[in-house]
Amino acid sequence: MSRERNPPNPEYATLAEIETAAKAPERTLRLWVAAFNQQGIDGLIEGYHPGRPKAIAAEQETQFTASSLSQKKRKKHTGGL
Repeated sequence: MSRERNPPNPEYATLAEIETAAKAPERTLRLWVAAFNQQGIDGLIEGYHPGRPKAIAAEQETQFTASSLSQKKRKKHTGGL
């Protein structure tokens, strides 16, 4: 007989139980705990992640996007020719 497990009680749950319930890797959970311990609930709010700088200028990106979309429309209307 299969019995569903209740979600872990956050006051008593092990990291492994939380990992299973949150479907998040242990490393992520440890980062969340550290952020919470340092900044409280505000530490869990997603912040700005700038990432890698763009390799092309905004104007080039706009031209590329417009060109790609027009090619896609052309293929759709001509059957891919």
